[in-house]
Order: sequence, then C-alpha cells, then structure tokens
Amino acid sequence: MTLLVLAIIGLMVLVVTVSPPRSPTQRDADPPATAQTGISDDPDEFDVSATIDVDEESLTPQTIEAELGDDVEIVVEGRGPASVALGDLQTKSFEAGLPAQFAMLAQTRGAYPLVLVNEGRQIGTLEIR
Repeated sequence: MTLLVLAIIGLMVLVVTVSPPRSPTQRDADPPATAQTGISDDPDEFDVSATIDVDEESLTPQTIEAELGDDVEIVVEGRGPASVALGDLQTKSFEAGLPAQFAMLAQTRGAYPLVLVNEGRQIGTLEIR
C-alpha cells in the first residue's frame, strides 16, 4: 500500500513539473487594453520588431519593449560568425548575410538580455511588461 501511495505522489510531482504554467485567471489578469489605432489584422506581421547591427561602432544596448501576448521579432546582424543569446530562452548564430532571428510570443514578464556569447557583451534587452 505504501508503494502505491508513493507511486501516485511521484506521478503527481512529474505532472506538475512537466505541465506548462497555468494562465492567469480573470481576477489577476490585466485590465483589457483600449482600442489602438494602427494595429494590423495581418497574422504574419509582428507586434514588436527590432533589428540590431552588432558591427556599429557606437552600439549602445538597445531596449525592446513588449506587452504580454505580443508577437516579437528580433533580428541580429553582423559580420560574424558569432552567437547571440536571448536570456536563457534561445541562442542563435549569425554571420555576414545570414542574421540571427528570434521570433516568439511574449508570455512571461521580465527582462531578457541579448548577449553576444563569444564576447560576453550585452547588445540589448527585451522587456516584457
């Protein structure tokens, strides 16, 4: 009987660990956004889009702001070859003529640094509010 109870508890822990986080309930969700002008109905268009050229000499880290639920595209260009990491989310490679492209849905609030992996240099930050 003890082994059966331990097996059930182990399965429950596995399910909780593997399952995605629950979406916010209506009670703790943000108030509905007001209508905005200039929003496209094209499903292939990104809500937030930014391009960073790492070869610019005066490059200061760029802040890219997004809201929860936004479709985000970040393109990193440079001579390369090099790799760029978006926080702990993704790492992409780029080289001359082949940029790194991050395309995602903004699902979790936070600040995610864009870092050139080989140099350890921060080139930007994605802020999701």
